[in-house]
Amino acid sequence: MLRSSLSIKNLPVLRARQSGFAPAGAQDRLPESSAPFISLDHARFLLAGSTLRSFDARSGTLVRARNSSVSFDNSKVSFAADDYAQLLDADNCDVTVKGSSLAVQSRDASALALASSTVTLDSSTVTVSSVSACRAVESWGSLLRLRNLSMVRNGLQPSSDAGQATAPNRDSALWLDAKSRIISESGVTATGFWRLRGTGSAK
Repeated sequence: MLRSSLSIKNLPVLRARQSGFAPAGAQDRLPESSAPFISLDHARFLLAGSTLRSFDARSGTLVRARNSSVSFDNSKVSFAADDYAQLLDADNCDVTVKGSSLAVQSRDASALALASSTVTLDSSTVTVSSVSACRAVESWGSLLRLRNLSMVRNGLQPSSDAGQATAPNRDSALWLDAKSRIISESGVTATGFWRLRGTGSAK
């Protein structure tokens, strides 16, 4: 989407591995691609009363937004990949998540990655499932409004061919650089993370 608007309301959207479309002998896997499932540039995107699910290949991003407005309202959004999964990558955006459930699963995973953005998370749950490292929200130079937000970390066991043990949990639910700021916060909980909040130097 480039300089346009899209609203998806009361509609299930699914992108998944499906063996019925694969040639004989091929793995049940989508073709490798660096492209996000949804790409926004100077656009407006609203998901309301809907489900958006994707099961990708090795690594990927579900929604990548630049200079855009992104809203999840009363919706369920989930994304899974093998090595690395990022549910929303937002740069210079206005993001609103209200009454929604966000879930991401991978060896290393990040639910919301924000740069120079403003985000409101209200009455929602963010669940991150990983073998190694994960964050519910990571922020660079962004402003956050948090209200009745639940963040949950689920540890996953590595697959038999991963060749590595589960990494010690040293994950922060919220990670903010020196230029980020939480401008309002109430009713925020974190379960399963090593700590609620971590900070780092500016990007």
